[in-house]
Amino acid sequence: LYDAISKKTGKQQSLLLKNWQKIAAAILLLIVSGTTFLYLHQQQSFKQMAMQTFTIKSDNAGKSGITLPDGTTVLLNAHSSLQYGQDFGQKKRVVTLKGEGLFDVSHDTGHPFIVKTQNMDIQVLGTLFNVYVYENKNTQEVSLLRGHVRVSSKKAPFQVLELNPNQKIVMDRRTGKMTVESAKNGVENSWAQKTLVFKHESMQNIILALERKFNVSIEVQNSQFLKDTYTGTFDDSNIKSILDVLQM
Repeated sequence: LYDAISKKTGKQQSLLLKNWQKIAAAILLLIVSGTTFLYLHQQQSFKQMAMQTFTIKSDNAGKSGITLPDGTTVLLNAHSSLQYGQDFGQKKRVVTLKGEGLFDVSHDTGHPFIVKTQNMDIQVLGTLFNVYVYENKNTQEVSLLRGHVRVSSKKAPFQVLELNPNQKIVMDRRTGKMTVESAKNGVENSWAQKTLVFKHESMQNIILALERKFNVSIEVQNSQFLKDTYTGTFDDSNIKSILDVLQM
């Protein structure tokens, strides 16, 4: 009788142990499943946060300044916009530009600064440069004042060119070809200055500077004057006053 009771008790204990093992396994499965769900949910939340973007736009007749989280300053010309993501600066510093902007990039060797445009990407570490990429213009430019930049085109012939100070890259949007030219920067960046200063500058370049500063188109009926050189300073914000002086 004792042996029978012992065997029965042993079987009950064994059965109870198996039941507890099943319960423990179920609880462990719930914990693992819950942890996995929480992890995936957090990862999805992080991805959604990283996909969030900030957009800064300038109005139709003025300039807008912004300081990015890394200390980089950007001045946007009229009809321009700058966009960057919530994850800006975590691995790279990536912004997207439409229109024209003057960038003074904070130096950070561990986080390259990249300006993305419709037709090219500009990569820098720390420098001062101007990007001119209006979508309604046949030519687009990157002009360098300080530092070093590398420009990669996104369409055939898929060039990669580098710039030194006082040089600029000009892209023909119709062919996709980029060329390196000398830059005076007084012309390329005149839109960002309060005063326009020209020293022995051709009328053609003066007109280009005025068009970019005031966001206008100027038509010259007599092209023979375009090669004439002029020296002068304009501190007037009224385009009509400046044109009156040039007319005289």
